[in-house]
Amino acid sequence: MVSPNLCIKKKKMRYLILYLFWLFGVSAAQGQVIKGSVKSSNGEAIIAANVFIKGSYDGAISDTSGRFNFKTSLEGSQILVVSFVGFQHYERELKLEKGKEYIIDATLQEVSTRLNDVVITAGTFEAGDKKRGIQLKAIDVLTTPNSNGDIYSALNTMPGAQTVGEEGVLFVRGGEKNESKTFVDGMLVSNPYTSKLPDMPMRGRFSPSLFSGVQFSSGGYSAEYGQALSSALILQTFPYPSKTFTSISLFPFGAGINQTIKGDSSAFIGSLNYNNMKPYYSVVSQKTEWTKEPESYESNLMYRKKFRNGGLMKSFAAINMGKSGLILPDYLAVSGNHSLQLDNSNFYVNTVYTGKLFPEWNLKTGISLSYDTENFDFEKLSVHTKTKAGEVRLSLQHDMNEKLSLKFGGEFSGQLYNQNYADTAFSASAKFESPIAASFVEAEWKITNKLFARLGTRFEYAGLPNEFNVSPRLSLAYKTGEFSQVSAAYGTFSQVPMNDYVKFAPDLSSERAVHYILNYQLSKNNRLFRVEGYVKDYSNLVRYTSLNDYDPTHYNNGGHGYARGVEVFFRDQKTLKNGDFWVSYSFLDSRKFYQDLPSLERPTLFSRHSAAFVGKYYFRPIRSQIGITYQYASGRPYQLPGDTYRQSYTRDFNELSANITYLTRLFSYFTVLHVAVNNLLGADHVYGYHFVKNSSTPGYTSYPVKPAAKRFFVVGLFITLDKEYIQY
Repeated sequence: MVSPNLCIKKKKMRYLILYLFWLFGVSAAQGQVIKGSVKSSNGEAIIAANVFIKGSYDGAISDTSGRFNFKTSLEGSQILVVSFVGFQHYERELKLEKGKEYIIDATLQEVSTRLNDVVITAGTFEAGDKKRGIQLKAIDVLTTPNSNGDIYSALNTMPGAQTVGEEGVLFVRGGEKNESKTFVDGMLVSNPYTSKLPDMPMRGRFSPSLFSGVQFSSGGYSAEYGQALSSALILQTFPYPSKTFTSISLFPFGAGINQTIKGDSSAFIGSLNYNNMKPYYSVVSQKTEWTKEPESYESNLMYRKKFRNGGLMKSFAAINMGKSGLILPDYLAVSGNHSLQLDNSNFYVNTVYTGKLFPEWNLKTGISLSYDTENFDFEKLSVHTKTKAGEVRLSLQHDMNEKLSLKFGGEFSGQLYNQNYADTAFSASAKFESPIAASFVEAEWKITNKLFARLGTRFEYAGLPNEFNVSPRLSLAYKTGEFSQVSAAYGTFSQVPMNDYVKFAPDLSSERAVHYILNYQLSKNNRLFRVEGYVKDYSNLVRYTSLNDYDPTHYNNGGHGYARGVEVFFRDQKTLKNGDFWVSYSFLDSRKFYQDLPSLERPTLFSRHSAAFVGKYYFRPIRSQIGITYQYASGRPYQLPGDTYRQSYTRDFNELSANITYLTRLFSYFTVLHVAVNNLLGADHVYGYHFVKNSSTPGYTSYPVKPAAKRFFVVGLFITLDKEYIQY
């Protein structure tokens, strides 16, 4: 269903230009010109290769023709470096003289695609790490149809993630939405999603263009990360911009401006965006009756500082404010239609420093703060919620020798929660503090050239339930052939119950899960195949008589359950020149005795079968990329009304989405035109049902939960205010 913050969804697309500027090698430095091309040994252009002067920040990214172009103020003897995952680094000495132009045609030799280093792959999909098989970069997310620039929507095409249209967030391997946590530069984000209205999906607050690496771990992850029962999404922001430039983005429903300033040892990136969905809804009719079309303001700020000792400080801040209002359908109201208003604001900031403490010791430390307010007004009833959270983290890594590395650290996090409820006859408040102190130690050991192990333990003290948890974790990988390996992982995980439970029953213990994972991976010639099986055992799950019950005795930790399944993934970046596609399939068998379920039953949010196909092809003659996404999910269970518990299933989910990205010039400025449509064929999605007991006749009336519109359209124009020539 269309989000009340659809503007959040569209505003993500405007960041497409920021990444594309880097992708196509825009450069505005003054001085010597260095340009050329990057190709493989068989003559194919290499897209998004990193080209830079060693020891400096001057450089560019090769475009879709493999070309690059940048300027540098450096003179004298310099080393030009060209690098790309899967290829040997290219280095060439240049004698730079003031005002001259240098043309370099670099040919990269492909490294053997055998798994020279045995690494852990069980449960993990990672981008930007040459040791991993899956390369999911920011540009992959931005140009994946159906995602509209949203990280979480794009990840729904990965194995293990479920498509839950009315929620819009990550549900992984039978886990609830609170079981998947997001980390930015290693720091926990307490609230990574927009606020939610009934039957409306949430969206991610952050654009993928802000990040250089996207690691999606659906189980068995490092002991460094805690308070996540099912998955960890680990995002790394860009270390440094490639140039100084200004860009603007234009939509029928909003606009934005971005300013990037690159200095010799520091850099600043700032953006300001405004969206109002009223123009869009006036053209594309909605089933939802809005009293206030979604309106939002957003700003992102990033600062980078490099120190003489080699250390790097990265600061990141995001501010989001939004308002919306709608009429609730009569099947949700006591009598007739009623108006619901939402006002939300969110602020998140973190600062991280990485550097050398001693020659063989790497230090990483950081601090993060967030503040979120959410105000709901429903006729004469109001619910106002404020959440403050913070974290301090420090870790040290010591490479003892070429075979053994030791990492350890600690963190302290805390949350202050305050919710006030009021209507004409009753008022109440819920307040609590939730401090958590944790430490971890982890060793990575290359036992032989074919066998690798990672052994760690996490120690956590949760202040609210006043309990101490020890979570051991073990991963092993064994190289089975020149291009293949098997990997296994085991781990225990704990997590404090979500706020909607704790605010009524603060004595609830942590929920727990144990992961068992077995993985096989084959990587050869830019093709990847992997199959993974897993079992996840739950214990201490929260049960309740009814949600939002003020009696704490009606909540307990008596729940348990399991999730088990098999996942298959194949990606091919070789067969089609200028093409890329991947296919994923997931089978999930999950049963839980939790919440208000009377026995061990299938959770209502999960499909047994899920599949996705994503294909992209770049047409050089017309400088355009076309993409399609097809998603399938078998019917989800839902509860039938009555005195006994009975389940039925929704119809299967089928959706085809497409987009096209066209590169051109407008008034001599580099311009990107992006057009996308979700649910191209207009499939009639049903996510579930509401049942209302009839007042005059026996039985119940069912109301399907559907999207507010069958299709969703995005048209965006992204312009860089820089006339410097760019070769397509």
